[in-house]
Amino acid sequence: EFAVSMPVPAELPEEISMSAWYPELWWGRDCHSDYEVKFDLPKEYLLITSGRLNPDTGYYCVEKAPSFGIFMGKNREILKHNAGGVSVECLYEPKNKKCAELLADTAVDVIEFYRERFGFYPYRSLGIVPGMDRPAGGYPLATSIIGIHGMGRMDERPELHWRWITAHEIGHQYWSRHVMERDDPGWLWIGLGIYMDREYCRARNLGTQKHKELMARYIAGVR
Repeated sequence: EFAVSMPVPAELPEEISMSAWYPELWWGRDCHSDYEVKFDLPKEYLLITSGRLNPDTGYYCVEKAPSFGIFMGKNREILKHNAGGVSVECLYEPKNKKCAELLADTAVDVIEFYRERFGFYPYRSLGIVPGMDRPAGGYPLATSIIGIHGMGRMDERPELHWRWITAHEIGHQYWSRHVMERDDPGWLWIGLGIYMDREYCRARNLGTQKHKELMARYIAGVR
């Protein structure tokens, strides 16, 4: 148990994200841990974390997780869904609500797909946060938090792109966060994530276009 405090800058940044902000024991390898975290934030910020809020205690809690991430946004809104007991929250700029709705709806469906395929989804929450400005994919920020690039430029990509990248990033949550197949440079867990976004598209009759495009970029890179 410990407390961490940070000075509040005179000019608050629009977004703050952190994935390695706390002290931890090091065993020589990654492992799962349980986290209970409470925050006292400036009122201007909304918060996405790796944990699910316990309203009785005020703590954000997650079990069997390799990390605990934080994403804070100013002048943002949060869209909240429920995926069969999994809390799905998407933080977004108000002007990007249409994209946020599509990402959150897709996340609910992807979590259900994981239950169909494997019988369970490993975490009780999923947070979706904005990435960089251009629509170039996404990234796993931390356990139960995925970043999606280019939410403000939704019209530059078809709906298929946004559904596919959401499935792809949730795949990383399963394979690199829950199963912890964390080899370097990541051929196996990244490959398993690609496998699952392809299987999701097949199961939902979305075609194989995105998978073929990704494989074409990979082959060009190898060449």
